Amino acid sequence: MIQSGIYVMLIGASSIQGLLPSDSNTGASLAKDCVHFVRAPKEPRTPYIIVHLPNVPPAESSLDGVSDLIDGEFQFDSYASEQNGALTARQLSRAVRDLFKNFSGTLSDGTTIAFYEVTADFDDNYEVGGTSYLFRSVLRLKAFYTEGPNSF
Repeated sequence: MIQSGIYVMLIGASSIQGLLPSDSNTGASLAKDCVHFVRAPKEPRTPYIIVHLPNVPPAESSLDGVSDLIDGEFQFDSYASEQNGALTARQLSRAVRDLFKNFSGTLSDGTTIAFYEVTADFDDNYEVGGTSYLFRSVLRLKAFYTEGPNSF
């Protein structure tokens, strides 16, 4: 599925890695532990990103049948904890936006994709987390894509 290609792109972007936690001993990025789909685990490392696919119907059908082209929308929720939370969540959301807003190409799973519209970009109210508050910035992007042969 397209999620694996998006995941690889998010955790590999230095602009995003720089905003996510790193190992205090080695300095290695912990981005792989900070990008989630649908929901985050209990007590996740902060800040983090949750990716949703709220709308992914087929784009068209033709006389040859249903097209493999999908006109989808992706939502990226960026969360940060209480200390500088609103600013950090906004910075993370902006880094995601800048990574994808004009991206057109092939993801690591073979999916070809072209992001073409920002449909929402806003800060949401803070939420009560397990022991403190979480701040959230929401980004929605529309894209045309065709999943690759390795998308499963």
